[in-house]
Amino acid sequence: MTITIESPEKISFTYETAPIGTRIGGFIIDLIVQALVIILAALLIGSFLIADFSSSNGFYGLLSFFFILSFSVQWGYFVFFESLMNGQSPGKKLTGITVISENGEFLSFSSIALRNLIRVVDSFPVPGFLGGLIAMKDKKSRRFGDITAGTLVVKVSDTVITEPDFTTSLRPESNSADINALLNNSGKKLSEKDLWLIRTFLNQKWSLPEGKRREVIQKFADGLQRKIGHEGTIGDPLTFIETVYRNSTNENQK
Repeated sequence: MTITIESPEKISFTYETAPIGTRIGGFIIDLIVQALVIILAALLIGSFLIADFSSSNGFYGLLSFFFILSFSVQWGYFVFFESLMNGQSPGKKLTGITVISENGEFLSFSSIALRNLIRVVDSFPVPGFLGGLIAMKDKKSRRFGDITAGTLVVKVSDTVITEPDFTTSLRPESNSADINALLNNSGKKLSEKDLWLIRTFLNQKWSLPEGKRREVIQKFADGLQRKIGHEGTIGDPLTFIETVYRNSTNENQK
């Protein structure tokens, strides 16, 4: 499945979600590496507890030790490597997949930690079972940990980046000196998201149905007027929108 994610900077990224089979393959590789780590740690640390194995307290202590060790390796393994390798573990690296943030933002440590903490639920009753079932039902192939943490697992090689469109369809004669003066004196600044919304609206305004175009432009201008705190009449709504955009970007100043 192909998905498109827009970053906060308004850059669109197109990804191919990782197939379940590929994810299982990567997970098996990671399980093998984890098993080797657990065996090595057990040999190094568990030897200190063997002396008390004959007693009941020692037996339960040994079981507790291996349970804590297994959980620590299972959770810490993925958190460590996905943080160090930008969303990849050794298994993901070898199978060409990676973890990304669903909202286009930088993959944070908290998201990585949360998705792997929930792995305990996804591993019921055996590693990968419940998570695999959920991923097969989910449209974006997310297991429960991904849904909770807002992450996705995608193919590395199929990423397509679409640069944002910074060109704007402005009428050269559409500018109001009075509105420019008012905006310059107000000191209020529009965010990049606000400017992107205005730019998108201006570029698509002529695709609106002719009978509704005037009404939609007026509603957009009214919302923009409230946004910048402008009071009073605005005159022609399209001129108002274009003037606010020009004033905020210095684009095509006349």
